[in-house]
Amino acid sequence: MPRPNKPRSMQNEANLARRIAYERGARHWTYKEVAARMTAAGCAMQPSAVQKIEATGGRPRKISVDELVAFASIFDTDVPGLLQPVEAVEEREAAALLQRVFDTDAEVRRACMEALRALRATREAAQETPGVAAFMTAALDRYEAVADPFGPPGDDSAPVAARALAELNKIAREQADTTSEEDE
Repeated sequence: MPRPNKPRSMQNEANLARRIAYERGARHWTYKEVAARMTAAGCAMQPSAVQKIEATGGRPRKISVDELVAFASIFDTDVPGLLQPVEAVEEREAAALLQRVFDTDAEVRRACMEALRALRATREAAQETPGVAAFMTAALDRYEAVADPFGPPGDDSAPVAARALAELNKIAREQADTTSEEDE
């Protein structure tokens, strides 16, 4: 009497079906568009075949090796990549997005620190020009107050540079008003 086969535990077929559905959905392609791309890649396929491959209830349609290679090609990945579970892909994409956030945040912090160094150098230079010194000192004091690159926790108001520029514009207007009043 033949022995029954052991149940499969790798779930590659189910992962592949979910992954094809995920990739198709991410690109907003219809079953017809996927079938056309598969046909253009050398694996003639009907839209109903794509739908059966993605079927979650019951038994999805099996995929041949040629179809697997063509799916990888149209989704711009390789076969091992296409066999990875959707969750792994989503985690990689989320990690890449977070890395962009961290990298951009570091760039902003470096730029803010460089701006503060330049402003401090400007303050030192302004001390040598008495007529400009008072204006520059007041402007720099107020700029530094709003341009803290680390800001208070949870402060998601206007970006630091925009707040700082608005403050500097306000100071310049006040200084212009003071100067015009003195001239009268």
